[in-house]
Amino acid sequence: MFFYGVIMTLLIVPTNYSVTAPGYNDNVSDTIYVLPSENANQEGSFHTTSVISFEEITIYQKWLGNALPKVTVEAMSSWYETIQISELQVMGRLMKDDSIQTSLIVGIAGAEKNITYTSYPTVYLTYRHLTPDTLQIGDSILSVNGNEDIFAGFEDVLCGEEAEVVIIRDEEVMTVYPKREETESQCSFGVYVLPYTIIEDTEVEYDIYDTNTGGPSGGLMQSLYIFNQLTDYDYSLGMKIGGTGTIDVDGNVGYIGGIREKIITAIGNDIDIFFVPRLTTEDNDNYVEAMNVLKEFDTDLIIIGVSTFDQAVAFLEGYGAAHE
Repeated sequence: MFFYGVIMTLLIVPTNYSVTAPGYNDNVSDTIYVLPSENANQEGSFHTTSVISFEEITIYQKWLGNALPKVTVEAMSSWYETIQISELQVMGRLMKDDSIQTSLIVGIAGAEKNITYTSYPTVYLTYRHLTPDTLQIGDSILSVNGNEDIFAGFEDVLCGEEAEVVIIRDEEVMTVYPKREETESQCSFGVYVLPYTIIEDTEVEYDIYDTNTGGPSGGLMQSLYIFNQLTDYDYSLGMKIGGTGTIDVDGNVGYIGGIREKIITAIGNDIDIFFVPRLTTEDNDNYVEAMNVLKEFDTDLIIIGVSTFDQAVAFLEGYGAAHE
C-alpha cells in the first residue's frame, strides 16, 4: 500500500515547474491562403515552428524531463501565482489571431498592395485581484478617464482609485470602472494590454484556417509567405524556409521563447534556412542562443538573425542571386 501511494504521488502531485519540448513544424499555407498574383511561382515552402509546453508538471514528469537532453525543465515564474493558468490558452489564441492579421498587413503592404486596418489596445490577460465584472480578456480599450492614450490614462490613476474605462465588448461600447489595487509587489489594475489589429479592407483575397497552435511567434514567417504569394520573384528559392519571431505592423521582428526547442524542431524537419530574432548582442538574445544550440548538432541548417521583415527579404533575395 505504501509503495502504491508513492507511485501515485509521483504520477499525480503537481510541482512548481514547467517543461518545454520540441514541437511542430507547420507549413504556413496550412494556416493562411492568399490568392497568388498572376506571375507568382512558389516552388519551396515557408514554415512556422512551435514548442510543446506544460505547466505544473508532476514529480515524475520533472524527473523524466531532466533526463531528456532535448527538453527544458525550469521553475515557473512567480507571476503564475497571480493569474488563472487556464486563461493562458485564451491569451495564446488572441495573440495568434493578431499575429495573422499583422502578418497580412506586413506581407500585403510589402508587396505594394492596398490594405487598411485599425489597432486597438486590448486586454490579453487578467490577474486574480481584478474584479471580474470590470475588464475582461478580449476587451478593446478606447479611453481611460477620457484619455485616448490609454497607458498614460492608467498611469495617472492613483493607487486605490477607480478609472473610467470605455471599451468595446462583443461589438458594444460600454464603460467599466476597474480599481488600481495594491498587491504584494506593486499597485496595478491587474490587466496585460497589447495591440490587437483588425483588417478593414484590402484588394488581396485571402482565407484563414483554424489550427491548434497559439501565440504570436509565427508572425515573421507568415509575413514572408504572404509577401511571396504576391510577388513575381520566388523568395522560397525552392527550399524549406523556416523561422520564428513576432512581427508588428511596421515590420519589426520581436523576441520569442523556446528558441532551443525550436532549433531542434527545425533540424528534425530538414529546414534549410531558419530565421530568428537578432535584437542585441547579449547572451540571452534569440540569435546568440540559437547559434549556441546549433554547435551541438551535425546539421546543414543555416540560421539567420534579423530584426526586421525587410532584412529577411533582403537576405533571401541576396542568397538567391548568389546561388543562381
